[in-house]
Amino acid sequence: MHIAFVTPRYGQAIVGGAEAAVRSYATRIALKGHKVEVITSTSTTLEWDDTIPATTSLEDGVIVHRLPPLHPRLPHFSASYAKALATGRFYDRGTADQFLLDQGPVLSGFAELLDRLNPDRVVSYPLLYWPNLQALIWNPRRSVLHPAAHPEAILSSSIYSDAVPLARRIVFQTKAEQELLNVVWLEVVECPRVNGRLVEDRNRFVVHALSLDEPLFRRQDRYRTWEVVDIRGRYTERSASRCSR
Repeated sequence: MHIAFVTPRYGQAIVGGAEAAVRSYATRIALKGHKVEVITSTSTTLEWDDTIPATTSLEDGVIVHRLPPLHPRLPHFSASYAKALATGRFYDRGTADQFLLDQGPVLSGFAELLDRLNPDRVVSYPLLYWPNLQALIWNPRRSVLHPAAHPEAILSSSIYSDAVPLARRIVFQTKAEQELLNVVWLEVVECPRVNGRLVEDRNRFVVHALSLDEPLFRRQDRYRTWEVVDIRGRYTERSASRCSR
């Protein structure tokens, strides 16, 4: 399988839980014989400083593509969007779109690179940033989303609630993360509703990423089903999967 991870920062020098998890998943999946690539920025900080050469390199068996940000993060970004960050609300869609651009990183040549790589799965990790949302849009049927979410009001904004349903697979690191997003995105994480009733969706489900070495076997309470999947979001086995109550 050909898998591309999309993450804003990548490398041993990067400090952060999501960044460390992406690196661990990518290297360990590559060891299993899969072709693994990473699309990331040339930055080492969340100010999107352009400090690492824009190159393609092989790192621990993973092909890493580093693209330069078109601009740094907006100065005083948190202060400029204090109300939105505190409430998850924007005045209009244009302001919401500008939020993503000002937050960054907007990567030069991102869509063209994805078209050229044409991976079987695109794993967005985490959710919050421009490249990760673009990866969901690129080909929803191939998308796997690791939200890596924390309790933040901005998650409830239309930027993210509109994008999350695009993901073919959603992978949570913990049960607590799923419970959080069951509250924030109730109609997204649950099965879809028709005329107010939950209906089955055989093409999409939520999983917990606890191990790379063994399939995952967990009961999804909101889905009322048992599912066995692997870390790549690939379906391996599924039993009775009725969502309707």
